[in-house]
Amino acid sequence: MKRATLAISITSTAWLTTAASAADLHVPGEFRTPQAAVNAATAGDVVLLAPGVHAGPLDCMGKAITIRGEGTPGMTILSGGASVLRFTSNETPSTVVENLTISDGTGTEGAGVRIVNAAPVLRNCRIISNVASGPATCLGGGVFVSGGSPRFESCLIGGNTVQSFGGPAHGGCNPNEQVTSNGYGAGMYILDSSVVIVGTTISGNLLRGSASGCNAGVKALGGGIYKSGSAPLLLENCTITSNVVEASAVAGCNAPCCTASAGGLFLTAPATIRGCRISGNSQTGCGALVGGVRFESAGIVVEATTICGNLPSNLTGAFVDAGGNIVSSECPSSCAADVNGDGKVDGVDLASVLGNWGPCAP
Repeated sequence: MKRATLAISITSTAWLTTAASAADLHVPGEFRTPQAAVNAATAGDVVLLAPGVHAGPLDCMGKAITIRGEGTPGMTILSGGASVLRFTSNETPSTVVENLTISDGTGTEGAGVRIVNAAPVLRNCRIISNVASGPATCLGGGVFVSGGSPRFESCLIGGNTVQSFGGPAHGGCNPNEQVTSNGYGAGMYILDSSVVIVGTTISGNLLRGSASGCNAGVKALGGGIYKSGSAPLLLENCTITSNVVEASAVAGCNAPCCTASAGGLFLTAPATIRGCRISGNSQTGCGALVGGVRFESAGIVVEATTICGNLPSNLTGAFVDAGGNIVSSECPSSCAADVNGDGKVDGVDLASVLGNWGPCAP
């Protein structure tokens, strides 16, 4: 009996010590910058960023901590740097970032968020207005993920850009000179990573690729998301809309090579899309013109998802139909009171209701 009491006492003391050691670290109240606070943090601590603009970049340093913006995401902004927010030190799901706007990042791989072999959780964040640009391969304007298993919950990944370009180094037409431009995943680039994305909007991202000169070649794939590799992707209750791929290759002596596709999603299996809406995405210029989704390999499962109104086409490739899907050139209205389906509620809808007033036919 005494031994059991002693064990309980020791366990309780250890828990109290751990709980007591966790601290809130305030920026700028106690620490001048977010990085200074993270440097000082230990496991279980919460770094609290006051409303306002805080300078990036911020490296999470593999720490099991929470970084939280006070107020709404639009009030607390982490801005600037080559990859504004970085997870490259084996972070686990105990590393949580929430209620932040992550914006105005630069670089060529993950201008906004860079995740390499890590598994953080990003919750209620806005990853916006980041630009991956250069005369080489550019990956992930908003988010770059290579390895690991991150989770995104209730986020907005929008208004990010991948802009890759190439031109002849010496001018004129040198048939031995290969000019290439490669861009992937303006919103998000995923390679060999088990990514879960729930309740998130991926919108208004732009992938632009261009090249000129002899042997000009362009690759521009996945305006919203580009995903490849053998690890699974889950998209659940997400909206993928108004993402764009623009591609052009202007040849000097020889015919151009243009591999461009998928304004919305470019996916290889395994992947599951459940309860999502993929609409209003587009592709222009050269390549295989697919506005919505390109299923690059067999075995992708789609369930209770609407794919509609993407230009010039909704999708290419086969998928496993788990039921409840709608694929249509025009989108059904998401508003119950929009009787005629024109995307707005007005007098026309009211007139239709009044014109059919009375008991319904049995």
